[in-house]
Amino acid sequence: MHDAISPVLPRWAIIVDGNALVAVDTREEAAEVLELAKLKFGKLAKNLLEEPQIKESVSVGMVSVSPSICRKTPREAVEYLFADAAPVKSSEVYSVRKGDIAGAIAARHGMKLGDLQALNPRINLHRLQIGDRIRIKALKACKAKLTVVVRDLSERVESVPAPVRRVSSARLYAGKMAEISPGRSGQRRVKVATIYENGRAVGSEIVEEDVLREPAPRRIAVGIKPR
Repeated sequence: MHDAISPVLPRWAIIVDGNALVAVDTREEAAEVLELAKLKFGKLAKNLLEEPQIKESVSVGMVSVSPSICRKTPREAVEYLFADAAPVKSSEVYSVRKGDIAGAIAARHGMKLGDLQALNPRINLHRLQIGDRIRIKALKACKAKLTVVVRDLSERVESVPAPVRRVSSARLYAGKMAEISPGRSGQRRVKVATIYENGRAVGSEIVEEDVLREPAPRRIAVGIKPR
């Protein structure tokens, strides 16, 4: 009877910055919500560098909450936490660039040419000029209630450019240059962690680097002989 008339309910909640985001019946279910949230995005990685982390400072506690954030199961709670993360379409302005044609612009933004024309009734899409501003429907990601950070590890071999060394030469007139030796690029193997937040790449960092071949410098003679 108390629950029926009270605007709040005592439940185990996921709390960020003092705000209850979602609530379930038991502490164990609340802990499972956090694990399922990590799994939701962690399983997208090909090679996890470490366990997925939650960006916000999160705690679990028994608090009085609004019935609107109560969920019956941990899976329903996870769906609620990330429900706002789905992309939505909103209108924005696009500036025509060199080589753009209307059909390609529409396709690039997941639109039909007719839809693009409907958004721009006063513009002749067959006579677009560089710098023309047209309206498009673009995908915008809404902010989820929680942020799961995933670091996905990959490995690649990169070329290392040959450094350039300039050597003064009394045989060449001032202002003249000549290549003494072409040099050679080197190679390195790097392990890169790509950082994702809720499945969206936000950055990367090199976590390990091995030099496979040192670059040989390219040597350039720089003339100093007076004219």
